[in-house]
Amino acid sequence: MLNEARLKNAALSRQLTTKQRNVNDHQRLLKILALNDVKRLKCVLGVALKRGCSVAAIIIRVEQAIDGLYNARGNYSERELDIAFLAKSLGGPKLLYALCRSHGLPAYRTITNHRAIPRLLPSGSVPTADEVSSNIASFFCPEQRPLLPRCGHSLLIDGVAVDERGCYNRETNEVVGFCREHSAGVDRRITGMAAIEYLADLVHCEDPSLHFGSEASVVAIAAHRQDHYQAIPLVVSTKCGSETGEHCAVWLRRVITAWESDPYGAACNGPIWSVASDGEASLRNSRFQLCMDHEVQGSSSLGLKLSRLAGINLHTGPGDITMTADYKHAFKHTSLHLNYLSQNSPGLLGFATQIRARDGFQVWDGVCNRHQLLRFLVELRGIPENKACQLLDPADKQNVPKAVALLQAICDLRQIPLDHLPPSEQADLRRFHFLREVISSFLYPFIDVNLSLEQQIISLVKYAHLICICWIRHGNSFMTGALYADTQAIVKNIIFSLAKQQILDSTQNFYIILDGTDRLEQVFSDVRTQDHSRNFDLLQLSQKLATASTINSIFLRNPELNRGHRRLNLTNATGVDHVNPKSCLGNVISGSVNIQALWVTAQNEANKVLVNYFGEQAATDFNKLFRNPKTKADLLRPEGKYVGTSTTDSLAEYEHHDDIDTPQHGANTSDPADITTLDDENEETDETTGMTARAANVNLEDFLSNSPDQPSQSPPATLFIDGPDRKQYYKGSVVASYLRGGHRAKKVVERTLRARGVTLESLREARNPNITDVLSGDNSVIVGDLAATLVRLGQRVCLVVIHIVGFVHKKSRIDRVAMEMLEQRTGDLTVTGEVLEIHPLRCADDPDNSSWAWSLNYLTNSGKTKSSNSKLTVKRSSFSFPAWLIIPLCPTLCDSSLVHNQPPQPFTWAFEEGLLDESLSQLWGLVEEQYPAHLDEALKVLTSLSINELPYRSSDDDEHFFLDNLVTVPHAGIIQQNTKITCLLCCKNYVLGSMRRHIGQHILRHICGEVERNPIELGVEPCGFCGAEGCATKLDRTRNNHVKIISDCRYAFTSFNYEQVKNSTKSSPCMNVPISCPFCLPLQDDHFIWKYNAVVHMATQHPGEKIPLDFLSQIHISLKETESMKVALEGMGLFRETHNVMNSDDLEEVTTGDKRARASSASSVGGARKNSRYQ
Repeated sequence: MLNEARLKNAALSRQLTTKQRNVNDHQRLLKILALNDVKRLKCVLGVALKRGCSVAAIIIRVEQAIDGLYNARGNYSERELDIAFLAKSLGGPKLLYALCRSHGLPAYRTITNHRAIPRLLPSGSVPTADEVSSNIASFFCPEQRPLLPRCGHSLLIDGVAVDERGCYNRETNEVVGFCREHSAGVDRRITGMAAIEYLADLVHCEDPSLHFGSEASVVAIAAHRQDHYQAIPLVVSTKCGSETGEHCAVWLRRVITAWESDPYGAACNGPIWSVASDGEASLRNSRFQLCMDHEVQGSSSLGLKLSRLAGINLHTGPGDITMTADYKHAFKHTSLHLNYLSQNSPGLLGFATQIRARDGFQVWDGVCNRHQLLRFLVELRGIPENKACQLLDPADKQNVPKAVALLQAICDLRQIPLDHLPPSEQADLRRFHFLREVISSFLYPFIDVNLSLEQQIISLVKYAHLICICWIRHGNSFMTGALYADTQAIVKNIIFSLAKQQILDSTQNFYIILDGTDRLEQVFSDVRTQDHSRNFDLLQLSQKLATASTINSIFLRNPELNRGHRRLNLTNATGVDHVNPKSCLGNVISGSVNIQALWVTAQNEANKVLVNYFGEQAATDFNKLFRNPKTKADLLRPEGKYVGTSTTDSLAEYEHHDDIDTPQHGANTSDPADITTLDDENEETDETTGMTARAANVNLEDFLSNSPDQPSQSPPATLFIDGPDRKQYYKGSVVASYLRGGHRAKKVVERTLRARGVTLESLREARNPNITDVLSGDNSVIVGDLAATLVRLGQRVCLVVIHIVGFVHKKSRIDRVAMEMLEQRTGDLTVTGEVLEIHPLRCADDPDNSSWAWSLNYLTNSGKTKSSNSKLTVKRSSFSFPAWLIIPLCPTLCDSSLVHNQPPQPFTWAFEEGLLDESLSQLWGLVEEQYPAHLDEALKVLTSLSINELPYRSSDDDEHFFLDNLVTVPHAGIIQQNTKITCLLCCKNYVLGSMRRHIGQHILRHICGEVERNPIELGVEPCGFCGAEGCATKLDRTRNNHVKIISDCRYAFTSFNYEQVKNSTKSSPCMNVPISCPFCLPLQDDHFIWKYNAVVHMATQHPGEKIPLDFLSQIHISLKETESMKVALEGMGLFRETHNVMNSDDLEEVTTGDKRARASSASSVGGARKNSRYQ
């Protein structure tokens, strides 16, 4: 018994020792783990436990792992693979190696085997349906993207600048990087050295028929949902910029068809609801053709929701696809418009850019410009002048935060009270307050995260109706047609998409911030920041886009790894750029919105704004406006015609690109040249520039399999070709040596310059326009001051009171000048101003009061054409005056009710009648002093106006402040043909019979850019007899059907044969004769214009109109006529290039019908390139 107890005690002692040792081992293991960062601890412990190791053995393995003697391999989790891929893609291979050594992340080869990047096949030419289907299968297969509930999608289209060079795509064994416009039908397959030399000859010859693409068009698809909404690329293709909207629509239609028919497309993920792009004109035209071919039926589910909305445009594309634009481009830039932009940038114009433009824009009865806004921001809002100038600086039109900050600053002007301001500034600020209502209605729905979906819809629809009324009143003087069309399309698409979401699933949220191409631009930002090379060619872009898509997928699986946006709080934030769905705090459930009720509410809100700022007469019956069956008006067609879009029906010439038979290479039997001789002097190369050096740049990845399931292979023979020395060379190196872009190859990395296509070799220091340039002194006249000047009404001279809105000094806009500058008569300085309407002051207490008061209205010029009669434009309400004929005025304040029945402000300006009479005498004295013996010429100096309310009249219709019967001019009828008369422009003497030719020389030299030192400058549309403006000339027919010229010009010589003069001869080369404008009102005399003025007339009075071919031939000025008129041919060439006018050969072919099909898009007067204005 005792021995048995001893044995049991010994056994218990051994067990206790073992347990104690195990506890000690566990404590030791815990201490080791606490004191050391063990690489891949989870895997180390997992392997040990799987093999049944004791704690002591585990400690040994852990110590070995700490000392680097043991590395656990394999068994990587999905998260570890994701983190390793992010490290490689965002930080580079060196970072991945460091993390692999320090934290045990998978190595590069392991990632390649387990994380296959989907292949994005770049299009070497016009994208085909097979290429699109291949990319859809690559990105949307279940292995790449989990299957999600079906939802609506947007097709996003945007461009990104690329380096111009050829690249070898080993997937298709062809060269990519050529523009799709000129590469259709070119065999780009690499079968040998002859094939590469053939392509090099097409690119580098004197007249190349093949070009490298300067910009890549990326087409992506993005879902409308709260998560998984990132853009997935489907197409990437380069272009050179000559593609028309019709051609672009052809291959975009293929993309839509491929998505709808692909098993991984609409069937699994959902249909395409909209097509979105930026403000590029050709893409706008493409959207129009894709999405406006039929009208939604009222009996359909979509029609039942939308057909009762007064003003909604119901036209859609196949599957009820609608078009839209990027709302951020509306914030910053959309279409060529004002003079500043037409001279400095071929870009696009939006809210911010239009506000920054030099000429401003029309708002009801006045003009708003950046100089007025600068004063309000600095003097009233207290913004530092340097910051305000930065906001108004037009140099960086791509800067969205700056554009948003500028628009927010305008919206904050509502905080400024009007009571303490002078009357003229009150009127100016009131227009900016109205502009604030318009801008805020469009801006804040996209940046204010606290708004509900109902508030967003009301605000956007209110904006659409406000700009519709302003467009009807002002046309493109309020905003450009492109900006109008894009923002109206955005509002329409949001309404349609909301209705579609309600039909699909009304319980889901709807986010308007997912409209537009912003998600694609975020992908571009990921592409730019993946590595140190911010620029790329087409092949690199396709690879980076695929990598960016994989990165987005990883962030969706691991949202805690995504840093997101730096700004966490959007309250009172300015310059907001990106807002994501998770930031939205308001109720955005689609089913909570009654679209029809909100539509009516928004119309009422728009009327309230109009009445508040412009009186009861501004209220509009929208039902009456939009239910008129004759005009068929809606928000996209405010006057029955679509704004900002031109279409062409014929697409046949481009349809054949799908089925073109590939031609054989041209005969090239010469011996292959040594590749080292092809290096350009301007190309940056190493000291060794031959193929041997280029072949050394081949990466190991070029020979690795794309699929993680395939084993490693030896380099395929097809990747190499035989060189001239019978050695094997890598195709990619040979292509890079032969097909380089030269000085156009490498873009700069600076964002603003790269977007304009600036290269490293062509980079020059650009002049940065500075809006703060002033000619100021201690005693200055500034924008907003009031002044008196003289104008001409026919042969009468009258005084007008103007509100100064700007100064122009040597073609530069400034906001103030010193008084000394006003007295200089060099002609370098002009003043732009609005003419005030003034009336005698009604004062019951003082009936003999001799003062005149401003009625708070401005006077406008009478219209001459159909377009100007119905529109109150900047040209009709703002005029230029000689600065030396300006006298600043010092008015007094008076009660505005004395001259206005319902004044919008309590006070107005009053002017003493004696002061105005004295100003009239003083100004005319300056004119007589300048032209003591030439009063006829003096009249030409004055600005010519046609305003019915001038001269100013009293209550009994008596005219005041005018001069009459100043000069007695003999009628032209009593001047004989051989009588010498004085040219009103150069003051030289010529006989009357040759004056028309002489004036024609002046006009031709002016339009061709030749500088003439004449005392008097030519106007916009000068008379062909005397060179002045204001003369009325028309054509009539006699009983014998002969053309008769009738003119009130003093120098009119109407006895010449009209039909003979229409043909240029050696003795009579001038063909400048009166002709009839087909677009002006035919019942008015003013519809006759002079031939040499026709191009300017069409550009200024009828932009966008289709010009008939017979009229195009009638206004053409040949080089023979130009040379006979002793005008430099180079100037005529520049004139044709500036206004896109055809040369004589093209015109002859067009008129004979050889090129009739393409003439409609070959040229335009004052319009964008390839704009279809000819018919």
